[in-house]
Amino acid sequence: MRTLSFVVCGLVGAGCGSVVPTMAGHDDAGPADAAFDGPPVCATPPGWPSTRSWINLRADTDGRAGADLACARVGSSSAATNPQYVWCRRWGGEVRGSNGSFNHWWLWTDLDTGGDAGGRGWISAFYISGQGDDQADDINTHQAIPACP
Repeated sequence: MRTLSFVVCGLVGAGCGSVVPTMAGHDDAGPADAAFDGPPVCATPPGWPSTRSWINLRADTDGRAGADLACARVGSSSAATNPQYVWCRRWGGEVRGSNGSFNHWWLWTDLDTGGDAGGRGWISAFYISGQGDDQADDINTHQAIPACP
C-alpha cells in the first residue's frame, strides 16, 4: 500500500491548488477503489505511458483539470477528430447518462481546444463510442487503456 498526495479542488478548507493526502492504499486501480469517497483529484498525472491508446468519441466532451466533474473545465475534445489518442486512464468521479449508463474511468489526453500548458486534460470514458459501463478500452487492441502512474 502507498499513500499519495494530490492537488484537489472543492475540499472544504482547502482551495484549488492545495495538496492533501488521499486514502492510504488508493492508487487509482479501478473498481476495487469504488468505496473511496474522498475529494475530487484535480491534477495531472506525474507521468504517462510512452505509447498511445486510441478511442472514438460518440459526442463532444469537456476536458477537465482532474478525473471528476467537480474539477474545472479546461477545454474540450471533439468527436469530429476521431479516432483520437489518449495516454492513460484513472478511476475517478462517475459520469451517468439519463438511460442509466455510467463510467468512472477518466482519460488523460491532448485536448482539441484548451487544456493545461501542454494542451492536455481529462475526459470521461463515458463518451467512448461502443463501450459499456466502467469500460475504457483501446479501439484497435480491445485491451484496457493503461493506468496512469
